[in-house]
Amino acid sequence: MKITVLRNRKLRVIDENFVIPSDYVLATDGSFRPAQSFLQFAGRFGQVNALEELVRMGVLIGAMHVVAEVLSELWTTVFPAYNREPLSCRTRQYIRERDGEICYYCGDRARDGHVDHMQSRKNRGPNAVWNLTWACAPCNWAKGSMDADKFLELSGLA
Repeated sequence: MKITVLRNRKLRVIDENFVIPSDYVLATDGSFRPAQSFLQFAGRFGQVNALEELVRMGVLIGAMHVVAEVLSELWTTVFPAYNREPLSCRTRQYIRERDGEICYYCGDRARDGHVDHMQSRKNRGPNAVWNLTWACAPCNWAKGSMDADKFLELSGLA
């Protein structure tokens, strides 16, 4: 079986038969642990305290750096950066009609209202109609880049 190891501060994918005692193996929880801490290698290498060994070898920071890079890459792949895509006039008109020019937050009629992102663009909120609502200008400006749930909670409008 192929496994991912950290060897000499570099990630490698190797066959499990070629694991050496100084390798740090990628566990299912996303952390790197010394090969000795895994049951399948315990008979070959003996047992060690994983955290103490990482600190002693001075690779804890290096391993955490590698994990952080992997997670960062995954995050940007799954969640694209800040939403800068403009809303179309058609979408704005649809939200206005759907919500009847009633502010989602305070319930007032807002003829000159705004289309607001319930999950803000800054927090990677999409331009999908399920994430858009009609809001009066004072509520929209007060909400800023907060998500709708947080704004309602803080403003006492919920």
